[in-house]
Amino acid sequence: MKSTGNSLLTRFLSKPTHEQRILIEALLLVALTRFLIVFMPFKVLGRLIGRPQKVTQGLAFSGDRMICRASVFSYDESASQPGLTAQARTIAKAVLAVSRRVPWQATCLVQASAGKIMLNRRGLPGSVYLGVNKTKNGKMEPHAWLTSDSVVILGGGELEKYSVVSAFT
Repeated sequence: MKSTGNSLLTRFLSKPTHEQRILIEALLLVALTRFLIVFMPFKVLGRLIGRPQKVTQGLAFSGDRMICRASVFSYDESASQPGLTAQARTIAKAVLAVSRRVPWQATCLVQASAGKIMLNRRGLPGSVYLGVNKTKNGKMEPHAWLTSDSVVILGGGELEKYSVVSAFT
């Protein structure tokens, strides 16, 4: 019987070199963003993910245009999303694959931040949104998600219940 670790390594090594590289990049950036979130002030991570945008009444604005109207979906690698580049789709897949396998908690903020840095490195558009939802018991539930080309690529789900408190492009 093969151990899970060996089959995971075998699957990784059987991938083309360009896929191996993006998975390694995703792993390093998921680790870096987790480290920054745990040990550094948020402004350090904020500088890496982009320029903060003005937020009014739970919606984010860049200049005069609203930047938070995105098609919402939980990333599905079989889905064909119009307007979403192959590179953005590959980045989302890599970040999700790595996040499921790391021994630390790769939260929505970690995933969205790592994905945004990877988009930035390739000159692709992207925005990280930070939102909160007040739960039934009165607690604040934070969430982060990443969009590219007006499509949520990481952190999708029931985003309509969150009020945007901060956005980075």
